[in-house]
Amino acid sequence: MVPIPHFLYLAFGLFAIGLVGATRRGGGLLARLIAVEIMLCGVHLTFSIFARAWGEHAGQSYALAVGVIAAAHAIVGAGLVVLIARARADRDADALPSRAS
Repeated sequence: MVPIPHFLYLAFGLFAIGLVGATRRGGGLLARLIAVEIMLCGVHLTFSIFARAWGEHAGQSYALAVGVIAAAHAIVGAGLVVLIARARADRDADALPSRAS
C-alpha cells in the first residue's frame, strides 16, 4: 500500500499547479476554468485519502460534494464558452481577449 504522504504530495502538487494557472496573468477564460478544475481534483484527492485513512465516510461524502461542484463548474464554463463563441463573429479561440495587457 502506498503511504498517505505520497498521496498528499500529489494532491498538493495538483492544487499548486491549479493555483498558479488560475492566478497567473495571461491565459484566457478556458485556461482559468481548467486550472480551477485541477485545484478541485487536489481537494477531492485529499478528502478521499483522509477518509480512507481514518475509516470515516464523511470524507467520501465531502469528496462527492466537491465532485458535484466541479461538474456544475464545468457546465457553467462550457456554457460561457458557447455564449462567447456565438457572440463573436470569428471563431478563433486564440483571438479571444485575455486579461494580460
